[in-house]
Amino acid sequence: MKMSKLFQTRLQAHFSMLFKYWKLVFNDHFVIALFFMFGALAYGYSQALDKIKSPVWWGKPLALVVLLLIVQLGRLATLVEKPDPVFLLPQTKQINRYLNQARNYSLLMAELITIACFAVLSPFLAVGVGMNTTSIILLGISMIGLKLIWMNWSVVALFDRKWQRSAYDFNAKWLDPALLIVIGLYLSAVITVVITIIVGLSSFYLISNTQKSNVLDWRTAVDQEATRMQRIYRFFNMFTDVPSVQGTIHRRRYLDWIIKLLGNQKTTYGYLFSRGLVRGADISGLIARLTIVGMLIVFFIPQGWLNVIVFGLFIYLVSVQLISLYGQFDNSVFVHIYPVTETEKQTEFRLIATKVLVVVTVCLLVGSITQKPDWMMMGIKFVLGVVEVGVLSTVYLKGRIQSKA
Repeated sequence: MKMSKLFQTRLQAHFSMLFKYWKLVFNDHFVIALFFMFGALAYGYSQALDKIKSPVWWGKPLALVVLLLIVQLGRLATLVEKPDPVFLLPQTKQINRYLNQARNYSLLMAELITIACFAVLSPFLAVGVGMNTTSIILLGISMIGLKLIWMNWSVVALFDRKWQRSAYDFNAKWLDPALLIVIGLYLSAVITVVITIIVGLSSFYLISNTQKSNVLDWRTAVDQEATRMQRIYRFFNMFTDVPSVQGTIHRRRYLDWIIKLLGNQKTTYGYLFSRGLVRGADISGLIARLTIVGMLIVFFIPQGWLNVIVFGLFIYLVSVQLISLYGQFDNSVFVHIYPVTETEKQTEFRLIATKVLVVVTVCLLVGSITQKPDWMMMGIKFVLGVVEVGVLSTVYLKGRIQSKA
């Protein structure tokens, strides 16, 4: 098979895999939740911009950090597989065409992300930084060029191990983009565009020269692609079971007191569920991140009905993540040997889930406290939290786990 056709075949298989999991992740409920969450963020963002009447001193440093993070979004997707170093080794010299296709695909996806994120940041650049329309457009062009350079460096690093060293990698992907962004923000966006174009053209020459004088480092290519795919699988594993993702378990002695509070240690599933939640890195880490993000969002969104919706939304999102805990021990033969009924299992799970949702509700209420809190809205959110936790634990979670039984 020709290298060009090989990449197209793998790309189609990759899209099929993504589509299979996207259907499970973006169900109707989650899409509605995302709609409200992004709506709340957009509303809060617009309200924050309205409060900025003139450029602020922290505008440029904040823009620098955000723009630098935007450059990092989007990785090189080579779709290289573990057997390739053996089966494709005779065609190593022809692998360049394959990698160029991979670079072009990865660059297209990354540039779309860059353009979208920069478009969101543009109002702040105009209001908070004080840039005019021309400078913003030039800086946007520079961001597109910086991402192209970033992606070309990633290709070069697969052939030349010198570029895999931490110092070279840091300079190419962090320090150099930061310097060009600083020039665009503090000096002139025109200078940034000119330098970006020159460096971008040079990066194409560097790719061509490196591919001619070096061979592909298969081990690095396989490891990088495996790491990238593992990140994707872990994201999907937050919402559905992914066979290729294996959770990690840690003792965490300092959290043993939480285990005792979560579940009844004298019951089989109270013992298992409490330890699985606290010691498992996937579910507990995701719940912690969702809670922290939710606290930040309800803190920055002005008090009102939108704040209440986001408050209830994050409680629901946490409840969705808890469902995967229910089947965590189903593959263990011992739980099927123990004389434990399905009803007892469901009862213990709902008890632990209720306690977790109560803690999350309290954290979100604490995050809602601002310098001038609206106590009436706080009361509404408290009532909403109590009602929602009750409904989720007695109706929603009960229905979901019974369907799994």
